[in-house]
Amino acid sequence: MSFLLFLPLLQEAAPSPTRPWTDRERKILLSLSPLPPVPASPGNEVADDPVAAALGRALFFDPGLSEDDSMSCATCHDPDKGWGDGLARAKGRKELAFHTPSVVGAAFNRWQFWDGRKDSLWSQALEPIEHPDEMAGSRTGVLHHIRKTPSLLELWEAAFGPFPGLADPDRFPESACPAPVDPASPFEDLSGASPDSRHRAWAEMEASDQAVVDANYAKVGKAIGAFERLLVSGSAPFDRWVEGLEDDEEGPVEGFGATQWRGARLFIGKAGCLQCHFGPGFTDGQFHNVGMAVPAGADFDDGRPLGIQKVRVDRFNARGKHSARPGVRENPHLLYLAFDEHTYGAYKTPTLRNLGRTAPFGHDGRFATLMEVLDFYEDLPGLPPIGHREETLLPLKFSTSEKEDLVAFLLSLTSEPIAKEFGRPSRKP
Repeated sequence: MSFLLFLPLLQEAAPSPTRPWTDRERKILLSLSPLPPVPASPGNEVADDPVAAALGRALFFDPGLSEDDSMSCATCHDPDKGWGDGLARAKGRKELAFHTPSVVGAAFNRWQFWDGRKDSLWSQALEPIEHPDEMAGSRTGVLHHIRKTPSLLELWEAAFGPFPGLADPDRFPESACPAPVDPASPFEDLSGASPDSRHRAWAEMEASDQAVVDANYAKVGKAIGAFERLLVSGSAPFDRWVEGLEDDEEGPVEGFGATQWRGARLFIGKAGCLQCHFGPGFTDGQFHNVGMAVPAGADFDDGRPLGIQKVRVDRFNARGKHSARPGVRENPHLLYLAFDEHTYGAYKTPTLRNLGRTAPFGHDGRFATLMEVLDFYEDLPGLPPIGHREETLLPLKFSTSEKEDLVAFLLSLTSEPIAKEFGRPSRKP
């Protein structure tokens, strides 16, 4: 879709009762639906393998991946809560700094996490398992759990073949993983000096055994990524209305009437939402500093620059040795990452689909309602703690009725829940 469609066309005829949308407006609306097929997953050779997805589904809902069998991926990505958690900020063993995004549609993201520190679904899935404030598990612990669980072992062997021999506790401790890489010193292994026993256990392992564990831990992420790729939005009221627009039948459909129609006109026009929320995913997939002040007592975070540093040195990124196709060509975007004063304090533009199930809003969950989000963009209060606010943003003055119309339109992007076949599987002994 050419960006020229978003520029004013001075000679274009104004809308009329018999022709309610201009040609430009109609083209823009048609560019917002339907969702395309999910793109390829960088580095994941089993991304579209249903057998791997079955293993991934079982792992996604299994609390055995955590340190004490108390948490699973679904703890924070609950199917009953829009595949999020409904909290302002994620809560594992501790409250985290950021809001939990839904995994529905995450396969469309080029970068994962709010700061983009992962470049694929499969590599993203591996971090929370070992994070001390989230699931606090370990890669050896996950592999031992699979080895000891007949139902998981059966699924693993169907997807990847024979399970590796990890039974020797002297070589493969029950709980071991490396310390996080310091982006400032990416070639220095800090595991041996860490206060975390999991890290010290890792440092005592032979390098060849560490390599075996890493290679198979990558498969855990790839299986979970294969499952998460199936979690895609269905048709929302807006999509069904656009189908009629494409056929020149612009009448209302269930969930999309006059109020949503007026909101759509504001969205693609006066509100300026298309600057960052365009295409069928309603996101540019990029990172912006919208100028949210850091709340009192909250930790400061660089945003995108720190994410860039982390994804570059991530051992599970798409150009690393655990990728199906190692090398820079698998994800060439990694070659061109740069940060400067324009990226400090910037976070990823979220999709606007399924907002009816993913409150609260904002990277730190500070907005309880969509009306609060619009109030922020109406006034743009406060100053960013670092960098500068996105220069394309200007305060917008809306009437109350206009904001209500915009909210109604945004809610029309909510589709039916994901099919139950992707929900919690029945437990096997």
